[in-house]
Amino acid sequence: ANIWTLTASDSCAGAGMQADLAVAHRMNVDCGCVVIAITSQNSHGLQAAEALPLSWIQQQWRALAADGWPAVIRLGWLPADRALLGWLMEVLAQCPARVVWDPVKSATRVDQQSADFAAVHGLTLADWQRLLARVDVVTPNLAEARWLTGLADETETSVIGERLLAL
Repeated sequence: ANIWTLTASDSCAGAGMQADLAVAHRMNVDCGCVVIAITSQNSHGLQAAEALPLSWIQQQWRALAADGWPAVIRLGWLPADRALLGWLMEVLAQCPARVVWDPVKSATRVDQQSADFAAVHGLTLADWQRLLARVDVVTPNLAEARWLTGLADETETSVIGERLLAL
């Protein structure tokens, strides 16, 4: 089997691309990587995140695609960039792979401020829900599930689950 991971590179290797590579290796699965962003983080939290230019992301995709499609594409943290999301929707529509999305919404910065990447560049919940419609499996935590459904914090988890399935 072959998978691709589209996510950020994590300098402490506890998440993102490095974690996906470790899991794929343990499962004896080949894993191609499309690096979406570079992060600086450690056990104390996130210090910085910088998205790569879309042209670099597209070049990585084309290089992997030249060797054939994967069975699965795993999406991790995605910068809230309208051009990136539009391109991603186009290429996923052309790719026969199953898509798994871990919709990482935010990370905690060292100064303990929440870094909410979804609010950057003017993307709306509806934009993210369009991506969700293309996804075969979504793996949100409770906060991310609430965010994707637009439901309030006090909403029962069963209602959140039903809404996710309806999207």
